[in-house]
Amino acid sequence: MDRISKEHREGTMGQERLKDPETGRIYTMPLNKYDPTAGGYRNPKRPDELLVPTKPVE
Repeated sequence: MDRISKEHREGTMGQERLKDPETGRIYTMPLNKYDPTAGGYRNPKRPDELLVPTKPVE
């Protein structure tokens, strides 16, 4: 239920919460920042890296 709630909230708001796997910093990215050529959201600090989705409790 937590996962479904998180995905519903993010879809409704047009944003997704993502984490920098190296630093743990959380970013709220608009859905239009998704880069299909890279297969995800680029890290604003290190554009050659992708952010990872957060868990529902983060």
